Amino acid sequence: RTRVTKKNALYGNVDGAMRGSKPFDILRMKELRPAITDQADASARFLRCASDIIERCERLSQETGCWLHFSAQHLFAHGGFLHYTSPRLLREAKKDAEQIINHANRVYATLIAARNEESKEMHKQLLLAEGDKQVAQEAERNALLQAE
Repeated sequence: RTRVTKKNALYGNVDGAMRGSKPFDILRMKELRPAITDQADASARFLRCASDIIERCERLSQETGCWLHFSAQHLFAHGGFLHYTSPRLLREAKKDAEQIINHANRVYATLIAARNEESKEMHKQLLLAEGDKQVAQEAERNALLQAE
């Protein structure tokens, strides 16, 4: 069995992991799975995994006394974003923690609104294309009838 080590980063590193403003190398221990294409399945997986991550965040903050904040929003979510803030961060920097939460809320709301606008625009373009197709088909039928 092959072991994942720094010298044998079989599955690469976790993308987006940072320590301050510098990349932080965290070995990926398993191969990434392909993206889930079914919306309901993706949403269910998101809730299961995010709940597990939040539980781990609580455990980490309780065991180590660290300052910790985590947030996540699924693209197809109908409710607010999920987040966890450690008791220590809330106790020692409550206003800052609230600002982090409010900022995350604005970011996610903006992303969802942009996605909805994009969807509306794509739907509008589709309707226009379907209308153009019908006009072209009717013109073709009329041309064939006149040719007879």
